[in-house]
Amino acid sequence: FFIVQVDFDSEFAPFLSEQEIIDINDDISGLANSLAVGSDDLFEVVFRFADWVERNIEYNLSSVTSDAAQKSSWVFNNRYGVCDELTSLFISLCRSVGIPARFISGISHTDVDYFAEKWGPHGWAEVYFPIVGWVPFDVTYRQFGWVDATHIKLQVSSDSTPSSVDFNAVGRGFNIKGGDFDSSVDVLSVGPLKELLVSLNFEVSERKVGFGSFNLLSVDLTNNQNHYLTVPLQLAPTTNIENYDDRFRNVLLSPGETKKEFFIVQVDFDLDKNYAYTFPLKLFIGNKTFLAFFKVDRNGDVFDFDYFNSQVPKQEAVYQPLQGSCVADKNSLYLGESLVVSCSFQNIDDDVLRWVNICLEQECHNKHFSLGETYDFEFTKNISVVGVKNLAVTLSNEDFQVSKYLLIYSLDEPLVSISDLKFPETISFKDLADVSFVVSQESFSNPKSVQVSIVHKQFSHSWNISDLSSKKVFSLSIPGRVLSSGVNKFSLITTFKDDFGKDYSLAEEFSISLEGVTFGQKVLIFFNQLSLKLEGMFGV
Repeated sequence: FFIVQVDFDSEFAPFLSEQEIIDINDDISGLANSLAVGSDDLFEVVFRFADWVERNIEYNLSSVTSDAAQKSSWVFNNRYGVCDELTSLFISLCRSVGIPARFISGISHTDVDYFAEKWGPHGWAEVYFPIVGWVPFDVTYRQFGWVDATHIKLQVSSDSTPSSVDFNAVGRGFNIKGGDFDSSVDVLSVGPLKELLVSLNFEVSERKVGFGSFNLLSVDLTNNQNHYLTVPLQLAPTTNIENYDDRFRNVLLSPGETKKEFFIVQVDFDLDKNYAYTFPLKLFIGNKTFLAFFKVDRNGDVFDFDYFNSQVPKQEAVYQPLQGSCVADKNSLYLGESLVVSCSFQNIDDDVLRWVNICLEQECHNKHFSLGETYDFEFTKNISVVGVKNLAVTLSNEDFQVSKYLLIYSLDEPLVSISDLKFPETISFKDLADVSFVVSQESFSNPKSVQVSIVHKQFSHSWNISDLSSKKVFSLSIPGRVLSSGVNKFSLITTFKDDFGKDYSLAEEFSISLEGVTFGQKVLIFFNQLSLKLEGMFGV
């Protein structure tokens, strides 16, 4: 089982936790655990997630998924969705084992006849690899670890929300109505097609067979590069030939690796015995085509399925003699607090398991498991740094390793800042005082129930903020006609709470002078301010 044993900075938190659409449940976590078993290679584990989604989730443009984005858990249960939903489930699998992944919104090109416009909105993922950075994965297009030049990246987000644009405004007597998304792409130049980065040999086992015979096709692939490659193979359908394997394959090749893929096919029984046949077989890799041939006639040898199936290497199951789970009594805590990790594992093997080393990071102890024994144990852990931490519980001896991970958020007290405050020092009765400022989150922990207010003795205006993970710019135009003659003092107040409901506040003062006010304007100011008090609000 694979675990990313990295302590991530706070900036990765949104890309490690579940969201409204990109959710995580026991089914998704269980699948991620089972797919990752036996590998300690990060790229291989991420490839397994992408390959599973591409092979098991049907791309389906039904109205259920096209009108509103469905949760990852819904896609897992129903086994279909559109590009956003396939991508969401892939991201959920990554995050469920502590691998940062984020959602990319953009535009891409398609040749699918269903779409009238060949360029349109599309969603794919980026996965974080330490040292390397963010690497693209498009499970819809079968592009794992890369995307082609038609992918135009527009937005990065932690969730697959139905809308990438939010509208807001301050004022009275108007409505905002958003229009439909419209995009236009002009291709300025087209370069030559890329050469294959792999060497390939495509051949058949038997050059001649009889009617109804099976045959074996083999593909030898060699990665000629010093980096990972994913190769999408597609065996074309052939008339009078039945395929006994998946015609579509996603093959992972490590740097310099050579790998062999096999396809078993069968010739139809009811061919005309007065003819001899030559069957062409086509293998596609991207825009490249490879051909192989074999002959069929009534005098050819007839091979059964088992003859060739026995020649195909079988992937050995990973030895996992222990079954169990681990939970923490809390998934987030403040610095200085401790958490308790409780685990329960059962020996499901038919033998005694000796010298099993049980560890949470550097804290370890040994245990012998008798037949069928269930063992419950706990670890107490203190977290000393702020951020996101993967805690790995491992049970291993010289024959196996079983691991469970826990994603823990170590929090500091919420902290915000007010910066870049701009305002005019003086205005006249007919002027507008344009006030703007920036509110930012300065802590790893997220401030809750954030409210930002500009307060004057005669009026006030407030904004409620649901998410302060990125800087928020605020602006307000204050008419001179509602201010008092002379110096007007303002308080810029930000209030917020922590996860436990504790209140925090931050305040900053500034002043604007209203100058050159006539007697008639003072009368108007009096009635304007009275009106504001009666309305109980401030409008522009």
